[in-house]
Amino acid sequence: MGLAIYYRGCLDHSGSVDRFCKETADMAKDLGWKYRNINECINILDINNIILKGIVMYPHPVIEPLSFVVDTTGRLRNYFVLKNMKDIEVNDFWHFVITQSAPIQIHMSIIRLLKDLKKKYISNLNVYDDGEYWEREDKILLKDRVAFYNREMQVFDNVKKEKSKQNKDTPSFIYKIEKLIKDRFR
Repeated sequence: MGLAIYYRGCLDHSGSVDRFCKETADMAKDLGWKYRNINECINILDINNIILKGIVMYPHPVIEPLSFVVDTTGRLRNYFVLKNMKDIEVNDFWHFVITQSAPIQIHMSIIRLLKDLKKKYISNLNVYDDGEYWEREDKILLKDRVAFYNREMQVFDNVKKEKSKQNKDTPSFIYKIEKLIKDRFR
C-alpha cells in the first residue's frame, strides 16, 4: 500500500457543519489544493437516505482525494464508499490517504490540516500516521519512514518481475522468491 495517514471522528457540534465546510474550503485554497464541495443525499441499499455535506480535497495529483464529508450528526463519513459501494456499515470506518508517492511536504501539510481541524472542530479526531509525523513532527523520521516504505515496495516490485518471468508453480520461482525475502531481511 505505502505510507498512509488514517483518520476518523465526529464534529463536536453538528450545528457547525456549514462553518466547518467553509473553513476546510478556505484551508484548501490557502494550500493551493483543488477541492469540491459535497452537498447531496445518497440512497443506501434502497432503504436509507444519508444527507452528506463537506469537502473533498485533492492535495496532489499522484494521491487519492482527502475527504471531509459529514452526515447530519456530524460524523465523518466516507463519501466514496457510500457513493460507490453503498456500504451502510461505515460509522466506525477509518478514512485514509496514501501519501507515499507525493512530496514529503504534502504529508506534512495534511497532518497540519488534521491538527487544526482537531483543535477547532473534531476534538475526538483519531489519527494514525505511518510516518509518525502526527505524533512527533520530526521531518527526519518522516523521511526515514518514506525511505523504508520505498525499500519495501521495491521488494514487492522485484517479486512481480520474477513472477512474470517464471511460471509460479515451478520450483525455480519459489527458490527465487525465498532468496528475495532472505536477502531483504539479512
